Amino acid sequence: MNSVSLPVDWALEKLLASSPKAQFAGDDVDGVQVAAWSLQRRCSLTPQQLGTGYACLVLASALVAAVFWLQGVRMVALFSTFEVLTVGLAFAWHAMHAADGEQLLMQDDHLWVEQRRGFQMRCQRLPLSSLRVIAGKDAIELRVGASTCPVGCLVDHRRRQQVGAELHQALQRSATVLN
Repeated sequence: MNSVSLPVDWALEKLLASSPKAQFAGDDVDGVQVAAWSLQRRCSLTPQQLGTGYACLVLASALVAAVFWLQGVRMVALFSTFEVLTVGLAFAWHAMHAADGEQLLMQDDHLWVEQRRGFQMRCQRLPLSSLRVIAGKDAIELRVGASTCPVGCLVDHRRRQQVGAELHQALQRSATVLN
């Protein structure tokens, strides 16, 4: 796992302030079953690797621009600057969305859903008693009444199916425990 990915423990630590004893998904803390899922995109580069690559690009581009500047071709420096700024904006966009995803935490009689998209974070608390899990083609729909909450849009189909099945099983187990 690279340093951009946030583990399930991060979601547990953040969302389980009321149950500090819970540390792992599936723990039974004081009679309360806890389950957690992390759904986020995979990043092949760490922030450090991305920064090193960008620094190498800037250095190489500046070197080429300096050679042409000394030979009297001043336009190359302009294009080099434009290139470095454009790639820098693309890298900034990538870095901003590298940690996009969802953290799902089932505790007590609620499912906590935390969704991150860029700088925006949205948290929802869904009651298990009226929650329905519907596995769609591009997302898992969590429905409570008329409202829906799509999750898993950023992960591959196999992982989405796996989490959908695990959520469905966890809902069935919680329904039998509540009844």
